[in-house]
Amino acid sequence: LDGSPTRIPPMKSADGHRAEDWNLAKPLATCKLEALRRDNSLCINIMADRPKPGAPAGATETYLFAQSNITVDFSNPSHKMDRWVMSVVD
Repeated sequence: LDGSPTRIPPMKSADGHRAEDWNLAKPLATCKLEALRRDNSLCINIMADRPKPGAPAGATETYLFAQSNITVDFSNPSHKMDRWVMSVVD
């Protein structure tokens, strides 16, 4: 899954955010989302690319842009994994 996170602009009035204030043409990064499950943990990594220091022009490296970790208690019905993640089958 690809995405382009943007900085949330300050609200100018109580009417809420306006689309023209979001500067969508300049996202913070172009990212890919990874969802990993290990035992009772779900880890969501948002990965981005940046220029690789000391490398030839155009070389990039992938780095962790943001991360969210969720620990799940499977004995709690509201913690079932299918509540957050849809299975993918080829």
